[in-house]
Parts: sequence; C-alpha cells; structure tokens
Amino acid sequence: MEVSNFWSSCSRPGIAAELLLIAILTGATAVAIKAQSTDIPPPPPRVPITQADIPRGQSIVRGRAVFNDTGRPAASVRVQLISTRVLGNTGGPAMFFSSLTNDRGEFSFNGVGAGEYYVVADLRETPSYPFPMPTGDAAADSARLEQFRQRVTRISVDGQSRVEVELRVENPHFGALSGYIFNANGEIVARTRVSCVSTEKNASQFFGSSVMTDERGAFRIEKVPPGEYLVSADPPPKFQPGAPMGSFAPSFIPTFYPSTTNPAGAMPVSVAPDGEIPNINIILIERSAHTVSGTVRMRASAAPVSDVIIRLSPVIASRPAANVGT
Repeated sequence: MEVSNFWSSCSRPGIAAELLLIAILTGATAVAIKAQSTDIPPPPPRVPITQADIPRGQSIVRGRAVFNDTGRPAASVRVQLISTRVLGNTGGPAMFFSSLTNDRGEFSFNGVGAGEYYVVADLRETPSYPFPMPTGDAAADSARLEQFRQRVTRISVDGQSRVEVELRVENPHFGALSGYIFNANGEIVARTRVSCVSTEKNASQFFGSSVMTDERGAFRIEKVPPGEYLVSADPPPKFQPGAPMGSFAPSFIPTFYPSTTNPAGAMPVSVAPDGEIPNINIILIERSAHTVSGTVRMRASAAPVSDVIIRLSPVIASRPAANVGT
C-alpha cells in the first residue's frame, strides 16, 4: 500500500479565508496552501516553518474504506488525514497525510501528532484539494464549509495511542473495459496505448482514460463512469533504419474499435454501472504515414514567421479546394 506523509502551513486560517492550492510537488507529495482574506489585510511575513517545527507524534491512524451501499472494500481510494487547523480559527502549522487504500480498502498513517483531524476519502488517486472552493459569496461559502464539516469524519488523536477508523465511501458504480490489441496478421501487440473517450458533449461529464497493454497484448481500463465511449489504440512508432538516433517513423495511425481509422465509423461501447465490457478487441490498421514540412513566410517581405500553428485537414471531395496564395 502506497503511503506518503506531507505537511503544510496556513498563514491565515479561518472560515472567511480563501484557501488556494498553490502546488502539489511531484514525487514529494508536499502540498503548499496559502490563505488570503478578502476583508482582512494579510499578516506580515512569517519565519518559514521547517519540518522540525511541525509536531510529530507516535500515534498510528489506520482504518478501512468501504462502499456505503454494498459494504465492499473501496480499493485505490485516496484517503487524506488533514488537521482541522486548516479550517479552524487557530494559527500554527497544519499536518497533512495522504494514502491510497489497498485491495482490501485498508489505509494507515504513522507518526501522527496530537490534534483534531478530518479524514477525507477521494475516488481520485492523485492528491486533490479536499475542501469546497470559494465562490466569492461569503454566506454560501460558509454554508458549504459547514456542510463539509458535518459530512466528513472527524477524529481526535492524542499522539500516543492507535486510532481505528471506518470510512463509508459513496459508491460511484464504475465500470470497466477490457480486451486485446492485434496487428493485421493477428499477432498480439504489446506495450500499446489504449484510450477510451466519452461521447458525452457536456464538458462537466466528459471522461477519458488510457492504459498500456501488457506483454500479452491485453488491456483493462478501470474506474470508468457509466456511459458511452469510443475506444482506440495508438501503438508506438517504429524505428526507421538509417535514421538518426531517436528518430522514429510512424507505421500506424490510431485505430478505433473494432477496426477503423475514422472516428465517425467507430462502434461506441456502452459501460453499465458495476459492469465490465470484455472482448473489446482492436485490429490495428497499418497505413502509410508521411511527413509534411515547409516554411511559413510573410507575403510581402518573405520573412520567416515563427510560432505559427499549422493545421492539416483532409480535402472533402464534394467541396472545391480553396486557392492558396504563395
């Protein structure tokens, strides 16, 4: 089970403060948060807080996350242990912990100091901002924060004893897609990227995900929200003999399920709640691929023009080609 601890300090706590997520440091999982009040001048600069300034303890917080409707383990759920100081009215450093649940829904945090903590479960595997984002409406923001406090689990830690927690996680009823990728000769294609993209036009409900096939050419895309998707495979390009090191020549273009290079001709796949759609097998289509190059110049001076976006679009037979000046 992946476990990581990270700390942060709030320079201006309080409900009226706007908590802004400044950065999530890749690899270190350290989160920096800055609070700015819209009606109170910011405090003077503080002496930087080091890891030694943050109270550490001997407590272990461990628990299990299960889905609220089935009681089954919630695997690969991001659990965050966050000091209540972040939303409280007291200053000082605030301690954060983050962990992914294992296949049994279990999580554990070591070295937790004394204090009050929120235990927050997030279905996204990457650390994210757990609190309601400010909208500028002080009354509405305050109400949403109060709802957050009532909804999440809150625990007390004495810095010495072990604390057991059981989290009830709302079940999103995700589905899954699985299958194999083959080339035109019927041979499996390993280490190929397979993607599924929602056909949903509503941006707020759009979803996309991708995985790599294993050595058997198999893939499985998990945590797919119920809906309709286009599935495609985009294998890596082949190395071109005689070309400079690091130069590749594309031999395939993306192939959509079941075997077409035209997205309009692809067969949509419907994912049902809690279901897996197997046998989404794609036969890659190999087509000639070419490189188009040139120089963009100003019409009057013939001076080269940099930072220009070039688009290459297929010519529609029913539409006469437009005249292009040189």
